[in-house]
Amino acid sequence: MIATLLAVASKVREAHGARALVLGLLAVLACSTAMAAPGDGIHLGSRVSFKPVLRVDFSYDSNVNRSSGGGIDSGALSVRPALTADYDHEELTVRLSYEHFIQQYLSPDAASYSYYDDLVAKLDSQILPHRVVGLEIRDVVSSRSYGYRSEYDNFVYGLMERSYNDLGLIGRYSPGQALDLFLGLHWLYNLENLATNLLSGAPGEGGTGPGRAKENSLGVSMQGKWRFFPKTMLLVEMNYSRGKWQNTPECSQLGVTASECGTTPSARLMYKSPVVNQWSLLSGIAGQVTNTIQAKIYLGYGGLYNSEDPNDVSENVGGWDGLLAQVAFTYSPIDTQHVSLEFDRRYADSSIHDYFITNSFFLVYSGMFASRVQLSARAGMDFRVIDSTEVASDREFATHNDRVFSSSLQAEYHITRWLTATTSFEPTVTVAVPNEDSSLVSPDGSVSYAEWLDRSFSYRKFVFAVGVRGTY
Repeated sequence: MIATLLAVASKVREAHGARALVLGLLAVLACSTAMAAPGDGIHLGSRVSFKPVLRVDFSYDSNVNRSSGGGIDSGALSVRPALTADYDHEELTVRLSYEHFIQQYLSPDAASYSYYDDLVAKLDSQILPHRVVGLEIRDVVSSRSYGYRSEYDNFVYGLMERSYNDLGLIGRYSPGQALDLFLGLHWLYNLENLATNLLSGAPGEGGTGPGRAKENSLGVSMQGKWRFFPKTMLLVEMNYSRGKWQNTPECSQLGVTASECGTTPSARLMYKSPVVNQWSLLSGIAGQVTNTIQAKIYLGYGGLYNSEDPNDVSENVGGWDGLLAQVAFTYSPIDTQHVSLEFDRRYADSSIHDYFITNSFFLVYSGMFASRVQLSARAGMDFRVIDSTEVASDREFATHNDRVFSSSLQAEYHITRWLTATTSFEPTVTVAVPNEDSSLVSPDGSVSYAEWLDRSFSYRKFVFAVGVRGTY
C-alpha cells in the first residue's frame, strides 16, 4: 500500500515537474521574444534567431514581352517575403534562408505573360568552424516559374518552369591562421519544363511539346587561401564536373529512328549534347592596396566539352575553352561611400544551347547619407556569345552575340529601424547580331539570319518600381 502511494506521489511530482519545466521554457521563450524590438529580429535564447522580412512593390514595365516592336506595357504588383534563421554555437553554426518573389501583371494585354514566381532556399552549415579540421554543408534549392509567350518567329512559349538543387559537401583543413585548404564534392540536379515549338510545323513535325530537359551533374572542387598580409589573400581554385542531360520527348517517342534523329531537324526538340564535361582553374590575389583602395584580380582558364551527341556523333560534338577572369577595383574615400569598377568573364552550360560566354563591364556605386538614405547605382554592359549545335548543314538554332546595355538606380529611405521605403529604375537595351559561326538564313529559311535575330532577340525596356520593406 505504501509502495503504491509512493509510486502515485512520484508520478504526481513528475507530472508537476514536467509541467513546471514546460512553463519555464515557455516563459524563457516569451521573455526572449518579447525583448526583441522590431528591426532586431526574434531571438530565442542566445543561440537561435529569426529575421522575417516582407517587401511589397508596385512597378511599371514598358516592354513585358521583350519585343523589338509592339511591346506590351503593364503595371505589376509584387510581394517578396523572406526569412533568415541562425543557430550559433562554437562547434556548429547553421544558417537557413528563404526568399520568395511573386509578381502579377495587371494589364489585360499582358495576360499571356501573367505572372512570375521565384523561390530560393539556402542552407549553410559549418561543423567545427574553429578547429583545424572542419566540414561545411551547403545547399541551394530554387524553383522558378513564369508565364511568358515570346514574339519569336519560330517559338511559341507557354509556361516555363525551372527547378534545381545544388548540394555541396566541403572539407576544410586549416593548419594555421594564414592557410585554409578546401576539398569539396558537389551534386546538381536541374529540371526545366518548356511548352514550346522549337521549329514551326504540326505535331510530330517539330510542333510537339512540352519540351523537358533534366540534368544530373557530379563535380569536385579544390581551393586554397593563403593570407600572407593582414588584409591580403592569395587564392587558387580548381573545379571539374561531369553532367548528363536527358531531353524529352526523345526521338523514339516521335516515331523517329536513331539513325534519322540527327538528320531530321523536326525531331530535334532539344539541341543539346547529353554529356557535358566542365572544368576551370582560377588563381589570383585580393586585398587592401591602400587605406582607400581594394583590389581583386583572379585569372584562369576553363571550358566545357559536349560529348555523346545522339543527333550526330561525328559532327555535332563541340565545346569551348578560353580565358576566365574576375577583376574589381574599389575606392572607398570614407566608410559610407564606395565606387567599384568590375570585369567578369565566365562561361555557362545551357539546356538548349551548347554554351554561353559572358564578358561583363560595370561601374558600381553605393553610399549612405545621414544614416538614413542609401543610394546605389550600377551601369555597364554584357558581351554575350550564345553558341548552339547545328540544326542542319545550312541552319543553326539561335547562334548569336548579344550586346546588353543595362543600368539600375536604387534609393532607400530608412523611416524607422524596421520600415524602409524603396524606389528603383532599371533600363535595358539588348542588341543581337549573328556571330562568325552563324548561318545566313533563319531557322525556317524565310528571312536573313540577322533580320530574324533582330526581330526575335533585340529589345528595349525599362522598369520603374516603388515599394516598402518591413523587418521584424
